[in-house]
Amino acid sequence: MIRDLLTSLRQMGNPDELAIANHSLKEGLYILIDADGKGYRELLAEKDNELTGELYESIRARDFYSSLIEMNKPVDGKKKIHSNNIYSFTFKYFDPQKASKDEAKKNPINIYSESVNEHIDRYFKALDNWYNENRIVLKKTTIKPVDKNESKKCKEIFTSFMPVLAELVRKYDLKHGKYIKLFINEPIDKYKEASDLYLLPKVFNNNDYNIEISGEIFGLSNANMGLNAKKPYLVHKTTKYKVPYRITLSEALDSYRLLMWLDSQEDNGRPKSLGYLPLEKTNNYSLLDDVTRNTPSQFLHMTRGKTGVVIDDYETLPYTQKDLDKPFRPKNYLNLPDYEERIITEMRQLEKLIDEVLFNYYLVKSYYDDPVPVMKYPLSARQTAIIQISKNAFLSYFRKSNKTALAGMVDRISLEMILEKLNQYDYTRMEETYFAKALNLRFALLEYFEIGGKEELGSTINNLYEKLNELLQVSRPEKPLSCDSDELYYFAAGQLARYLVSLSKAQAVKYSFITPLLRAKNSAKVKEELISLLNKYGYDRVVYGGDYRSPFENLLFLITSYDCADNLNKVDLILAGFTAPNLLSK
Repeated sequence: MIRDLLTSLRQMGNPDELAIANHSLKEGLYILIDADGKGYRELLAEKDNELTGELYESIRARDFYSSLIEMNKPVDGKKKIHSNNIYSFTFKYFDPQKASKDEAKKNPINIYSESVNEHIDRYFKALDNWYNENRIVLKKTTIKPVDKNESKKCKEIFTSFMPVLAELVRKYDLKHGKYIKLFINEPIDKYKEASDLYLLPKVFNNNDYNIEISGEIFGLSNANMGLNAKKPYLVHKTTKYKVPYRITLSEALDSYRLLMWLDSQEDNGRPKSLGYLPLEKTNNYSLLDDVTRNTPSQFLHMTRGKTGVVIDDYETLPYTQKDLDKPFRPKNYLNLPDYEERIITEMRQLEKLIDEVLFNYYLVKSYYDDPVPVMKYPLSARQTAIIQISKNAFLSYFRKSNKTALAGMVDRISLEMILEKLNQYDYTRMEETYFAKALNLRFALLEYFEIGGKEELGSTINNLYEKLNELLQVSRPEKPLSCDSDELYYFAAGQLARYLVSLSKAQAVKYSFITPLLRAKNSAKVKEELISLLNKYGYDRVVYGGDYRSPFENLLFLITSYDCADNLNKVDLILAGFTAPNLLSK
């Protein structure tokens, strides 16, 4: 995986240059001190503050080369100082007036106290001894030890700068806990050499697993590798090899740059967690949200933690599909008011529609996390379980162009989500709710994915609505009206149930009242449930009398006079009749 991603990164350019170009500054005060220590320039990085210019670029490159791999691999054993070389000194600002008592007890870096010199001394002592302490790895490289005279000079510059720093902190009213980052304006090549001195002994996961082959060191990659002393069970204890694989120092450095580049990927200032890297060479220099055409690529999802970026999902996709195989045309099967028919041609458009209408905006955000309900959009425990069961199929279809799983579960998942929505709505005009839109979308999905026996259900419902409307308007029938199909019977049952409950005098009636109707095992049980509703709510029904028949009487006669040939309850048809604009309420 890492090697494949590196191949794509190298196609874009030099990993160092790409990582620097995407590197962003954390909030805090940045100061570039002249090499002789006599002058300086400062820059304040704040949230949502877009920085540009020569000073910004100079500081950004130096900040990049001064970064620690992670806080578990510091130069400063106390983990107070977050830089890695003699030309930089970075730490979090300690405000004695704002800090808690516990923070004050932990020997913080207090720029207003002479104790700051103790931290500077400790940091430079560690840097001066760095080469000797890591000689086993570094002696196999061309890296040289720290120049003690230059180290002494840098240390004196930082020490003497503290009073100036205190004034700058007051000038910018720097907040407690924000970064202070000091850099000496030495050439960037010196920063790179100093960075390599730190990186090379630390870039492997654990130097205990290093081996030497033909004078070259191979070690366990730290990229996406969780092996450490706290997880001994990850070691391959029953094989001749103890770790999964080893790489060279140069590969380890490039892998580190790759993860830094990934960590810096943003979308409108927000960290980006997933995207694509094309396998073909392109002019693209960032992780793509979407492919611009149907093309092979690598898909990845990553998380960010204290130890940096972890890639928790990765696939090489031979064919990354942006466009649908055929246009998706969700028709107005239920005759919903103000329904706007449109043609969807792209994967992401269909994903957005399903996420909004069927899953209350919880599907996409739950691809890699558990769904967390918010006040605005209801989410039941059952809906949460449905999302957990189905999200991988939707992810594979929409983001990885794998169509294998989704078609097989679209029918069941969409119906279960819709049935759960019954408990969430009590709005009088059912046809204007997300429940109605979700049911209409279900019929469109059944047709699009050609679900056997149900792909024409939407068109059937549309025809049933028109047919039932004609029958109900016969006010003086010459002969008894008749229901000619099971489909019309179940659709009519839904219409009658909706009408009867609309007669209720209660302030709010949950639509889950039709659950017994949906669970009825056969048509006879459906009739029993309808009669129960009639006895409960039918006190205001409209009856003409004489030779004339009201639409209500016609509907009741159609249902009570018909015996279904098939005793299987057609839930979709009852729901459709219940949800479509009620013909008795016109």
